Amino acid sequence: MNHTHSTHCKHCHQSHDAGLSCTCEGHHVHETECSCSEHAHDHSCECTSKSGDGSPDDDGEDIRLHAEISYHILKLDCPNCAASIVDAVKHLDCTKDAYLQFETAMLYVVVDPDYDLLKAKQEVIKAVRSCGEDVELTDAETCELDVQRTWYQEHRDVLLMVLSGISLLIGGISEYIWGVGQTSTTFYILAAVFGLIFILPMALSALKRKRADMNVLMSIAVIGGIIMGFLGDADVFRDAAIVIFLDQIGEWLEGWSMRKTSSAISELMKLAPEYAHVVRGGSTEDVLVADVIAGDVIQVLPGERVALDGVITKGVSSLNEAAITGESVSVDKGEGDEVFAGTLNEGGVLTVRVSAPSSESTLSKIVEQVQNAQSKAAPYQSFVNRFAEVYTPFVVIGAIVVGVGVPGIMSFMGYGSEGLWLTWVYRALSLLVVACPCALVISTPVSFVSAITCAARKGVLVKGGASLDAASKIQSLVIEEHSLQGN
Repeated sequence: MNHTHSTHCKHCHQSHDAGLSCTCEGHHVHETECSCSEHAHDHSCECTSKSGDGSPDDDGEDIRLHAEISYHILKLDCPNCAASIVDAVKHLDCTKDAYLQFETAMLYVVVDPDYDLLKAKQEVIKAVRSCGEDVELTDAETCELDVQRTWYQEHRDVLLMVLSGISLLIGGISEYIWGVGQTSTTFYILAAVFGLIFILPMALSALKRKRADMNVLMSIAVIGGIIMGFLGDADVFRDAAIVIFLDQIGEWLEGWSMRKTSSAISELMKLAPEYAHVVRGGSTEDVLVADVIAGDVIQVLPGERVALDGVITKGVSSLNEAAITGESVSVDKGEGDEVFAGTLNEGGVLTVRVSAPSSESTLSKIVEQVQNAQSKAAPYQSFVNRFAEVYTPFVVIGAIVVGVGVPGIMSFMGYGSEGLWLTWVYRALSLLVVACPCALVISTPVSFVSAITCAARKGVLVKGGASLDAASKIQSLVIEEHSLQGN
């Protein structure tokens, strides 16, 4: 049944569409009436006649609006990891729903109203850490929640990767000098074990949630390789060590690439200075931009960027607005003209009356729209994510068929030979390793995030990956070139 939800706000006596924020001020509750039947329910109640998967919104907008808990996930490097975090948090007794915007690494959690919020925060953080990730906390939050981490916990991934690499290197040198023997085998096993210590807790956590992710595939492959080594094929120890070390390197490189991409959004915010020269009582003092309010008067010196949106009350200058408008030609402005935060003053001293606080500046709105746009997945990205959900279980089934079914059938038909089982089990383990879907899943979001943030730095706002996907189908583009100077 197709229907709409309308929300009546008791505070401002207005109606709003469900999922849209109320324009009135103050904290209050919206009651939602569903037109599908004669009953009322709030946003947390699911309508039984609603079609689809029951999620409040495809892009998580409703969850973001009603989330009691929101955390920035540190060093989030792949969509598979993001899916594992959401799955872990949703399985908690204290949560009603959760959404993680991968491109900005922000986790939003709707908490059960009957549950203690402090305890809920502790459980959410514990669930995130069980997936091998962590949340960004201030020192005060860390003490309040009693979730301090030891030095080992903070540097665990890098430490284990280094130990695995050193062990692998020593094992390789030993094998080169003395051949395959006890020394090289010992260090190869150590390298594999250090790698397993890194991924095995995450694999066990995924299995508890009945989810087979890349950590499960890699753990099965490496453990199987070690078992095969002890059964007589010593060369497999080296293969297992190399595979797990390369997996750790791959994880680190993915994290590095995603952090580099995400930092582009931070660079947009850095266009506006941290302090503004506020004119008060005939003198000028430097004040944090966040503390400046509408109506204050600020000065903008030559060579500085405008701190806040406003209107020029004194002075004439040329401003470079490329970061906001995308126009490369500087614009001459004087008394009564509007200026934008982040634009560069290339001429004289300007006195500006602030028209909006920093949170409502044009630059802040651009950053917000870029972040919201990134959550709108392109058709390709949605397909890849759905494909990965069913792909991993089929890989595990395929590996079982290769490692057990094929040699079993061959032995039953009388084609068995010495080493038959070891050969096919080795092939099954190799299938698990090469079939990990992480690179496939990460390819589309990284491409779209890079394009969106790059365009935003150049003053072009792209409304999501879907728009980029549509632009890729353009065959002809007509541009009317003109100059602001009228030449």
